[in-house]
Amino acid sequence: MKLLRPQFNRLVTGLILFAVFCTVLYKAIQIPITHDEVATLYRARDSSFSDLLFYTNHDQNNHILNSILTKVSINIFDIHLWSIRLPNILFFLIFAVGVWRIVKLIFGFSSFFIIPATAIFIANPYILDFFSLCRGYGMSLALSTLSISFLLAFFERKNLNFAHLALIFACLASYANFTLVYFLFSVLSIIPLGFIIYRRQFGSRLIKFLIIQSIIIIGYGALVFIPLNIILSTNQMIYWESDGFIENTLLPLLSNSLSGSKTLFLQSSIAVAVGVIAIITFSITYILIKISKSSNHEALFQNPIFASTILLISTILINLFHCYVLDAPFLNGRLAIFYHPLFIVVFLSTIRLISLKEYYSLKTFSSGIILVLTIMHFTQVWRKDIFREWYYDATTYKVLNHLNSIRNNEHITIDSHWLFNPALRFHIEFDPIDWLTLKPYNKEILPNTDSKFYYIMWDEKHKIEQNFRTEVDYQTGGCLMIKR
Repeated sequence: MKLLRPQFNRLVTGLILFAVFCTVLYKAIQIPITHDEVATLYRARDSSFSDLLFYTNHDQNNHILNSILTKVSINIFDIHLWSIRLPNILFFLIFAVGVWRIVKLIFGFSSFFIIPATAIFIANPYILDFFSLCRGYGMSLALSTLSISFLLAFFERKNLNFAHLALIFACLASYANFTLVYFLFSVLSIIPLGFIIYRRQFGSRLIKFLIIQSIIIIGYGALVFIPLNIILSTNQMIYWESDGFIENTLLPLLSNSLSGSKTLFLQSSIAVAVGVIAIITFSITYILIKISKSSNHEALFQNPIFASTILLISTILINLFHCYVLDAPFLNGRLAIFYHPLFIVVFLSTIRLISLKEYYSLKTFSSGIILVLTIMHFTQVWRKDIFREWYYDATTYKVLNHLNSIRNNEHITIDSHWLFNPALRFHIEFDPIDWLTLKPYNKEILPNTDSKFYYIMWDEKHKIEQNFRTEVDYQTGGCLMIKR
């Protein structure tokens, strides 16, 4: 039976990743385009590759890697909903490789915990949404997860090639979303630590190591120098908040990740935040005690709890330094999703401390409980019909289908709230829909519009209800279609 366990665990782990990939693919194909994706598409379509590379239009939509790959995709496949989301769909496969590498390195395929560990890593529908969208968040998450896997491998296997790969993928993660510069600086600071710890093995290769690391950093710096200067000079961080790391970063990330969960303590983001802080505190205490009591630091740092904890803490400290010392705002919501894999690796490394003990019943029971709770959470939180961050665009197809069902072969004109306008315009232009005219984008509600229909937010109905009556009340996104 023990001989069959690794094969069984590999199969189940692969099936879990494939099943989640199917959910990513389903949402990418079935859910209408979102407000921010339309801006990404038009920017990618209308800009040259050099304009995208050097950020010449100063657009707030600053996910450069995503814009470049979107342009490649639509140049090959033309403009379709699936083609603009294709690069991020494929990046889920990179994320899956990173997850596979991490759980294999921490537990091995003979462990009871590898299946629940895989489930824990990916059972966050909030972050999975970004692999179904044409934005840079999914790409950065995939690349940072792969970078973490190589960093852990560097410490465990004492292979400098893994250090170089960890840095390369950290640079690419930052290029996909510049908020991951905190993560990049953290990786950049930890790799020399590994070189120092393993100096007896690496000492003769110091010059080569420094040259390769320098080439990677200089190359990345040259690539992002102009875009980053533009972002900083045009003050594109004004939409972030400055109340504190816990208030603006930790709690919103947990709230988004746990929204809708009815699984025991996962119903409260505050309770989970306390658990997160407790696990981080335990990990720090554990490694400090071990370092103080052991003279063989090489053996200690081969345990992933050391590298993973230091990576997470250094990323947080760099984030805090930037915010408190340099007076930058804190990351909020989707800007902070890269903390998900950083913490999960620390959590799994902590579980490994238990899994290494020879308590068969405890290992079986705890792995089973973790797996069941994780599945419960995922099934309660996952939504097939909306993206949490852009919930208000979930009803676009319903609006179009309803108008088509009642038009009686007549041409219809519709006006809309500014939030809905880009998504409607995309589907009218590229599906295409020739029987419907959408009024131009306008941030004001126009009571005297000559349109027959108006698609608005429910709380703005009072501005226009004297000239219109309710046609359809869409509960999902707080949206309302009214008719003259």
